[in-house]
Amino acid sequence: MIKAKDIASLLELPLKGNPDRQFSAFKTLMDCTPDHISYAEPKFKQALMACEVGLVLTTPELAEFAPHDVIVTKDPRGDFAKLLRHYFPEEKPAPGIHPTAVIHSGASIGENVSIGPFCVIGDAVKIAEGVVLKNHVVIEKDVEIGANTMIDDHVAIHSKSRIGQSCRLLAGCVIGSAGFGFVRSQIGWELYPQIAGVVIEDHVDIGAKTTIDRGALDSTHICKNVKIDNQVHIAHGVKIGQSTIIAGCGAIAGSTEIGENCMFGGSVAIADNIRITSGVILGGLTGVGKSIDKPGLYSNVRDVESFQTLKRKEIRFNKLDQWLQKHKLEDLSNEKV
Repeated sequence: MIKAKDIASLLELPLKGNPDRQFSAFKTLMDCTPDHISYAEPKFKQALMACEVGLVLTTPELAEFAPHDVIVTKDPRGDFAKLLRHYFPEEKPAPGIHPTAVIHSGASIGENVSIGPFCVIGDAVKIAEGVVLKNHVVIEKDVEIGANTMIDDHVAIHSKSRIGQSCRLLAGCVIGSAGFGFVRSQIGWELYPQIAGVVIEDHVDIGAKTTIDRGALDSTHICKNVKIDNQVHIAHGVKIGQSTIIAGCGAIAGSTEIGENCMFGGSVAIADNIRITSGVILGGLTGVGKSIDKPGLYSNVRDVESFQTLKRKEIRFNKLDQWLQKHKLEDLSNEKV
């Protein structure tokens, strides 16, 4: 059981209610009872008014709508996440090397490192203190991994990759594989070697099954505090600025540069050799074919419509094109509706 006063003390925030009241679990507002703890942002006002949550983290404006006890905060979701990290810390394996691991004699392993079953570590690899390698991790030669980085099951890290401190690489991601490099010749497509590496700075999170290709001549570069979701593809030579976040199933083509503090929704696709400035927000499913030089929100995908509606719009659009071939654009203002 968790006491209200302990939560308020941990967060260093004011409590409105009984400090000795106890709670059994953390839940969403829709599933709460008076024994539960949750949070409410402004968009959850109606849900807050309709629920029976025992203790809620919410803003000063919503505090009066809480059914029971309240912890007042300007950042309900962020502070709720802090609570979850405190009460449910990520498990870290004990230091040690599993007997099935294969480690080259030329590798350098720091103190308090955990290396799990069936890991393979190549020559000239440098692993700093506190690193965790879970099961079946493959690290090729000439790779550096910074202190306290966690590498999940079945991750592959190819040569010339540099990974910073306190990073998280989730299951099945691939770092530093060859990019999609081919040139057309008289006999067809021929391989263009990708001879550079990958640089991943500190505090970067990389989701499951995400791939980050090595550069052709210049390294692919992921700056500090970048967060990348599952199944994202980052092609050769891409550069991503500090604190940018990318949702799942996105794709960034080769040699494109992304600025700092950008936010990309799911399944965003970005063309090669363009530049996106800092502070750009891209809605889900957006396709970007040219550079963006001003921060702001961008999107080019409409919501789902019935097939019949889309066909009618297509017919009307084609008729508009035919009309424009016979008239001047300014004639539109004279047309009767």
